[in-house]
Amino acid sequence: GPRLVNLPNIITNLAQPEKMWVRIEGALIVEGENAEAMAGIVAEDIVAYLRTVSLDQIQGGSGYQYLREDLNERARVRGQGKVKELVLQSLILE
Repeated sequence: GPRLVNLPNIITNLAQPEKMWVRIEGALIVEGENAEAMAGIVAEDIVAYLRTVSLDQIQGGSGYQYLREDLNERARVRGQGKVKELVLQSLILE
């Protein structure tokens, strides 16, 4: 059945402003084998995505919801159907 696999901590800068950093802690709900390897692949994809995002895009409640939906979709695509959901445990902007 599905299980929860922690993502490595994700720390990267945003596209705009370049000095803005984001830190995400999260987990994946995964079915199947090689879940730990899949978590690493998804984490790398999240870093690449966050480097294209501006602060204006993720501000406020609706911005957070769009970010969450985008990250979930990316996780499902990279997880080749084995990732059921990305669970955001924390999101810190600095």
